[in-house]
Amino acid sequence: VCIKLLTSAVDCSEFSQPRQASTRQRIISAFFKCLYNKSSVVVEVANKGLQQVISQQQKLPKDLLQAGLRPILVNLSDHKKLTIAGLEGLAILLALLRNYFKVEIGKKLLDHLRKWGEPAILAEASSKPVVDSHDVKIMVAIIDVFHLLPAGANVFLDELVETILDLEKHLRRHGSSPFRDAMLKFLKRYPSDTITYFLKHLGEAPLAHMFVDLLRRDSGSVIRRELMNSEDKLIAAVFDAESPDSLRYGLEVLDTVSEFHTEWLSVDGKIMTKTMELWRNSKVRQKEVNRSNIRTTSTVIRLICKFIRHAYIHASDSPRPRSTPHASTILTVPIGNASRREPSKD
Repeated sequence: VCIKLLTSAVDCSEFSQPRQASTRQRIISAFFKCLYNKSSVVVEVANKGLQQVISQQQKLPKDLLQAGLRPILVNLSDHKKLTIAGLEGLAILLALLRNYFKVEIGKKLLDHLRKWGEPAILAEASSKPVVDSHDVKIMVAIIDVFHLLPAGANVFLDELVETILDLEKHLRRHGSSPFRDAMLKFLKRYPSDTITYFLKHLGEAPLAHMFVDLLRRDSGSVIRRELMNSEDKLIAAVFDAESPDSLRYGLEVLDTVSEFHTEWLSVDGKIMTKTMELWRNSKVRQKEVNRSNIRTTSTVIRLICKFIRHAYIHASDSPRPRSTPHASTILTVPIGNASRREPSKD
């Protein structure tokens, strides 16, 4: 209630007068202090108060700003001093005053994340529900700050993804990892860098599985759209790669995106043309039967079936290009290398 009253007071024209400058500064200091309060209600009201102050005066006095930031900056010097309330306070300050921070703060956060994520700590947490682990909550709160860092924070993308992958390995959580939603907020700020990074490592199973999982999330729409707008880059990484793993995982990426955007498999699209070329190629119709080949083949079949379904539904929407085979001709392609036989009359 007191913070709400102070917020209302700051909004009064009387507090904008020079004679009220010292009182106004004390109120602003109170807002800063309340950002580190354990009560989410108090933090929210203090946040609104600071938003109001910043909307009235774009630049805060240097001494007032330093005093307000000092508690969180002191705590950032030692990973053991970090608290969830303090990190949430930092997130609010970054959202309000991003231009007052240096991007190098991301390096310090990465260092703290690694220290909190020691294998022994994660191994102990893995045997319990992760939602009950204080250490895991601290790590999630650290990751949740990254999407609010100043411009240029994309320099931490590779390190952050690889650090989180290592944390998940020791925590023994992947698809159910508590870290991915917070990480995805950061990746969505840099969709082009994200696509470049994951396509570069498409042949590496842990990173490929992570990429597919992120694309499957409802909040991954920005990444999916960026991928759809990077067809040439995607084709090079999937269809022109020499690694069979890059092909296999790349097809899973295509399959995942097409679940959300069936229009991507249009009859005149490059992706579908490449997929059909691949189907006619011996790469996916080998005599050797193994798990990898079966998964690759089944994914190609799913993509072609989606294409046929989409083409059938939208058959009357637009004329079919001459270069594109009719959907029915795809079905005649043999699944194996064995020659066709006449059905037995027995």
